[in-house]
Amino acid sequence: MWSLSFHRKRGLGRSRAAWVALRIAMVISPLAARGETQVAAYLGNSWTARSDVSLAGRTFPGVAWETRSFQSPPYYGVRAAHFFSEESGWGLALDFFHDKAYAADGSIAPALRRLSFSHGLNHVTVDVDWRTRAGPLRPYGGVGAGSLVPHVEAQSDSASVDEYQWFRGISAKAQVGVQWRLPGPAGIFLEYRLTFAYLRVSVPGGDLSTWLRTHHLVAGAFVAL
Repeated sequence: MWSLSFHRKRGLGRSRAAWVALRIAMVISPLAARGETQVAAYLGNSWTARSDVSLAGRTFPGVAWETRSFQSPPYYGVRAAHFFSEESGWGLALDFFHDKAYAADGSIAPALRRLSFSHGLNHVTVDVDWRTRAGPLRPYGGVGAGSLVPHVEAQSDSASVDEYQWFRGISAKAQVGVQWRLPGPAGIFLEYRLTFAYLRVSVPGGDLSTWLRTHHLVAGAFVAL
């Protein structure tokens, strides 16, 4: 009798657990179904403001920068994003983009004859995004933060540096844009972003540091997975 009662209680316990699991699945499944993952690629153009450059205890004020976004290698980026649900509009993204910066000739003389990040002032950021709907368009905005992987090209009268220097700064950004969904899973987008980058790299003569404020305009395509 005790055995029968025990097995009956255990059976009821399993039934209740199965019922709870079913209810949880019924709640979670629609939310997961409404989520969306996107993979995007884009090209762009950027404009970097003048900045003060510090090198070995000396400051070079108002250094002008060129970005040469359309010269090889061009400005480009890739991004993977996931939006959690249609109702909330919130999502997370991992963004990599390849910007460039060339110091104006003579602006850091006589310490350096040349300074550039021509093979990439590369940003890697984690973003928080929010989007809404306006007819066929999806306006969105977001903020992000991460680090920098610059390719440093610097030359003095006696030495030179030409190398990638990993995670040598802090990148922060804000962005607004709009997506247009094409028939099927693909779409296109246009985005403005503003970045602030603190850069500290090794060059002939010591450590060089500066803050770079840059405006970006990017356009590309995405696919919803």
